[in-house]
Amino acid sequence: KRAMTVDDMLDMVRIDDVLMTPDGSKVFYTERRLNWETNKYEKTLFMIPASGGDAVPFVRKDAGEEFQISPDGGWLSMLREVEEKPQVFLMSLGGGEPWQLTDHSAKILDYRWSGDSKSIVFVAEEAMSEEEEKEFELGNDPIYVNEGPSGKNHGRWTHLWRVDLSSKTETPILEENLLIDGFDVSPDGSRVILAARPDNRGNFPFLSELYVVPSSGGEPTRLTDNADLEFDPLWSPDGESFVFHASSHKGFDLRNGYLWILNPDSGALRKLEAHHTGEIDHVVWSPDGASLYFNEVQGTNTNLYRLDVGEDRMEAMTGVSGTLRAVAYSKDRTSIAYTFNDFDTPTDLYSSAIDGSEAVQLTNANPWIEDEILLPRGKVIGWKSSDGMAIEGILLLPASHREGDKTPLVLQIH
Repeated sequence: KRAMTVDDMLDMVRIDDVLMTPDGSKVFYTERRLNWETNKYEKTLFMIPASGGDAVPFVRKDAGEEFQISPDGGWLSMLREVEEKPQVFLMSLGGGEPWQLTDHSAKILDYRWSGDSKSIVFVAEEAMSEEEEKEFELGNDPIYVNEGPSGKNHGRWTHLWRVDLSSKTETPILEENLLIDGFDVSPDGSRVILAARPDNRGNFPFLSELYVVPSSGGEPTRLTDNADLEFDPLWSPDGESFVFHASSHKGFDLRNGYLWILNPDSGALRKLEAHHTGEIDHVVWSPDGASLYFNEVQGTNTNLYRLDVGEDRMEAMTGVSGTLRAVAYSKDRTSIAYTFNDFDTPTDLYSSAIDGSEAVQLTNANPWIEDEILLPRGKVIGWKSSDGMAIEGILLLPASHREGDKTPLVLQIH
């Protein structure tokens, strides 16, 4: 066996874009591979039974980005570039060719399905006029740092739109000059909740506020007015309230923050404190709205947790050493698709019950690593800082290291 090289890292197949059909029977995922000849990464979307078996290529050429499955399980949606502008494409889950739903005049950045699967709400950049676009392509592209939508990079204001599947009609919902960081469509499709900022200054994330707007369009109602960073709003199943992430809800704190539940009609606000120890991701509601599921980092491990909203009590659904990240769920939340990796195991995809039992490995993306590569030995170490705070680090030793050997040390501080 041999040591890993930079080229080996680039050659690793990446598992991305994981989806599960509402009934939990099938899992979709993409494999991202580097094509050395074209100097580009290429994606293929695969479908595999959640019980395991052979993965079938579902979309090969120009697979796309931001894959989603419609709530009724009938459509696979994705973003694909048309003349350098991402557009929404649809494809029947029964197979066939993707077809273009939107023909928007600017780049579509993100989108969400309505609960009835009859429309899609999307965020798009503010469109340039033909003259502006021509001048921009000719080089009139200065970046006015921290001015308007531009931060350290060139930016455009973002707007909110709705497109009807049957007519392909695109209707503006919100055309104010904001930068939309996250949004969600209510279960009945009548309202959109969003987190947005008035500019893109580099160290001003606390300018983000929450708004609600009718999906038919109209004046937005601002729900927060503070110096805190609100993000990742997600409607509850009954559409009466939503959960979001923020720190103190008064001012911006350098902490991972908490989950909060807000009723946009009454203004009732509640802070959930059971989960505040580590970073969380992939938050979803249980179908009855009584619980929230999410992945949380604790130390160097990541596992799936359930938080009882009524009691503000958290319990671990899995308990692995390593990084287990639930990335897709069945509609009834009884089944999950998750990725796992640790010091010795590259990332692969698995399916299981919600508690991690009856796990089935679905992919073996990089078998050559175990066959060819001499991996270092990793372990977690701990020490105390000058004020007594417990600090953790990961010590990686060469496979050839013997106890008592003096070995040069590289320290990566973060």
